[in-house]
Amino acid sequence: MTDPVCDLVLLTWDHLEETQPCVESLVRHTDVPSRLLIVDNGSVSPAKEFVASVKPSGAIVEVRVLRNPSNEGYPRGMNRGLRESTAPYVCLLNNDLLVAPGWLSELIAVAASHPRIGIVNPSSETLGQHPGRGQTLDGYAAELQRLRGQWIEMGACVGFCMLIKREVTEQIGLLGEQFGMGYFEDTDYCLRARHAGYTCVRAKAAFVHHKENRSFKDTWRTQRDQDAQFDRSAQVFYATWGKPERRAYVVVADGTVGRLREDMLQQANRDGVVVMFAPRQLPSLTVPEHTNITYKPIAGRGFALRVLWTMVKKKKKFDRIIINHRGLGRVFRQLRWLHRACVDVQDPSPH
Repeated sequence: MTDPVCDLVLLTWDHLEETQPCVESLVRHTDVPSRLLIVDNGSVSPAKEFVASVKPSGAIVEVRVLRNPSNEGYPRGMNRGLRESTAPYVCLLNNDLLVAPGWLSELIAVAASHPRIGIVNPSSETLGQHPGRGQTLDGYAAELQRLRGQWIEMGACVGFCMLIKREVTEQIGLLGEQFGMGYFEDTDYCLRARHAGYTCVRAKAAFVHHKENRSFKDTWRTQRDQDAQFDRSAQVFYATWGKPERRAYVVVADGTVGRLREDMLQQANRDGVVVMFAPRQLPSLTVPEHTNITYKPIAGRGFALRVLWTMVKKKKKFDRIIINHRGLGRVFRQLRWLHRACVDVQDPSPH
């Protein structure tokens, strides 16, 4: 038997209508020798029988079913697979996925392209990459092939499909089981990896369709129970890392652009949300490429009013506004009652 390059840890719980197409797409489109570790969280018939029937095929050189007597949630379920994994790479997979051709080889190629890259997500609707109207998933994935080898940094990867280098798991261990049934364990894991010196990225040319929460939502009896679990996990996460901020950077003067870029990247890498507003014509401006950073160029007159209006009409308000213009900073401080954010003014003069 060929030694597996990657261990695929697939977490399942009932929902045959999701699990079977997911497994079939893995068998059809996985192109790297892999072992499929199916962690079954207490499925009943017919999903239980299907999981037991899965056999090695194609690049899936081995299948192992690890059965839990009941639904132990995402962190504990995935950790059972992580403990069994011995390959150079391990990929955590939800059961509501459809993978596209070349998905795994591209994830691994991106991970191997730089020693600092530790965790990799594919492109997916979950991260904002959508096929065009009438376009098939495979057709969209083929279109993305022009981006092979390219990646974009992320604050934290998302656990629906997350490739991890063996050296990362050896350094930081398993997912945090203090998060109970789930939520925030993937972000916590990625921030731990960052603390150990690794980067989280999205491989632009790898595509995985994610149906999102098709089985996870049934873990709770009511929406209130699910919301309560989210809130509990959030508090556990905030106690360790603090609450990520939503920050707006209003860049007007040239002098501090370099320093502000570094500040934006640090904030984005803590999985904070960063939105940068700047006049479209600002000559020295270069925008960091990062999934957590959004650039909103403002054209025409009335720059301050346009920025303020954009902030005010947002449903999710900013926690902090950083401005590199003293006069504009005074205006935004006076209008705090309207935008509700703390305002920091950077000295616009270069050092």
